[in-house]
Amino acid sequence: MRNAAHFVRCVLSASVVLGCLLSGLAWGAKIESDPGRVYHLRKKHGPWMIKVASFSGETDEQRQNSIDAANQLVALLRGKNIPAYIYQQDEQIEDIEVLDKKQRRQVRHYTAQHGEIAVLAGNYPSIEDKTGQATLKYIKKMSPKVEVTHHGKKEAVPLNFKKAFMAPNPLIPSDELKQRTKDPLLVTLNSGRRNSLLENKGKYTLVVCSFYGLSSVEPSKFDEFDKTLADRKNLSLDTAGESADELATVLRNQYKLEAYVYHERFRSVVTCGSFATPNDPALLKLANDLRCKEKEDPRTKQKVLVGEAFYLLGKDGKTPVKSWTADPVPEVMEVPHW
Repeated sequence: MRNAAHFVRCVLSASVVLGCLLSGLAWGAKIESDPGRVYHLRKKHGPWMIKVASFSGETDEQRQNSIDAANQLVALLRGKNIPAYIYQQDEQIEDIEVLDKKQRRQVRHYTAQHGEIAVLAGNYPSIEDKTGQATLKYIKKMSPKVEVTHHGKKEAVPLNFKKAFMAPNPLIPSDELKQRTKDPLLVTLNSGRRNSLLENKGKYTLVVCSFYGLSSVEPSKFDEFDKTLADRKNLSLDTAGESADELATVLRNQYKLEAYVYHERFRSVVTCGSFATPNDPALLKLANDLRCKEKEDPRTKQKVLVGEAFYLLGKDGKTPVKSWTADPVPEVMEVPHW
């Protein structure tokens, strides 16, 4: 029995359980659960999952038992309406230098990591997802058995999932994971807003103006600035967000630019354009047009860097009634696609 259980090294890792169990965690339509089908993990799953268990073995029998046990576990979870998948990691062979009896250096090959078969479950937008966390608690309490073969005889081996935990889909690169992971606060700040960057269909956009709230003032207006301290809304990120919304509207209406707004934790930004690559010629031209330029100061006749300015025109369509200064160097930004 000990040998039969050897392959069940429950190195419990991350796999997102996107289903809701029969224990009161309500879920939608019944998912497919075909015992004769292998459900492989894909890049589209996740991005966050619950790694329920992993199996490995050194002998042919142990490796086959690992595959059988993983498939049985997937079928069990899917039978409880939890989407589960198999992820197989290849063996890793590494070289090490050793000294022989005559103190001569030799290179030896060894298996640094035996092939592992992991069972991952769920498709959660973030590590804090409430459904994912509730399902994780449910899985930790499970103690199912899987059937394996030992010397030609079938044996039932119990499993323990107390060490299961949330983790990202291993097939998703870290930079893409960041883009696909939903930050609950950012979702709240940006969903359903006018000109939201979440509506941008491109992969990249250009940050042209950043707002952090009121942070500077002309020396001649120090007295006025002191008065604003009594009203904290003048220094808040709410004001920054309102300014960003207003500028985006001006850029769309007066400058005919494809402008968007994105609210972050510590700033709000206005972006322009929708591009497939960060080297798109149209993106590079827009960045060059909007970056600060070297101009002559009419008073000192010295060359100074001056930021581009955007103006809100009055009813006559000519007189500026409000202005915003663009960031000195526009920043290329990946569009969040949630």
